[in-house]
Amino acid sequence: MAKGFGIGKQLDRDVSSALLIGAIKAAERTVDELQEEGPSWTGRFSNSWQIQGPQGQQVKGDGGPGDARPLRFRDGPFTGPQATATILRTKFTTDKVIFTISNFSDHAAEATDAVEHDKTYYPRGWAISPDGP
Repeated sequence: MAKGFGIGKQLDRDVSSALLIGAIKAAERTVDELQEEGPSWTGRFSNSWQIQGPQGQQVKGDGGPGDARPLRFRDGPFTGPQATATILRTKFTTDKVIFTISNFSDHAAEATDAVEHDKTYYPRGWAISPDGP
């Protein structure tokens, strides 16, 4: 009998998340593209992306080295009431923020060119790649 309740709960999450599936998939695809385009010396920056949902839902990379690992919400991140509240609060059909994508790497500002440094800041990087990091 307990299994039946688990299925109902999962169904509620999946069906309600389907209302926002476009936004969910767009956030995941955006991170995929950022991982592919962004700098990837060690993989730590590529694996430091996170997606934050409007109700506190979060999927986060591990920040570890290696090839970029995609971020995916394992289950539908919204319950029925959360999906309804999100749609009503954000007026889903207008240009409102539903998911926030950010990078928690220690060098995110440098990797996204928000901060510029000269050659002395990257002594090892410039030696490895004379044109710069």
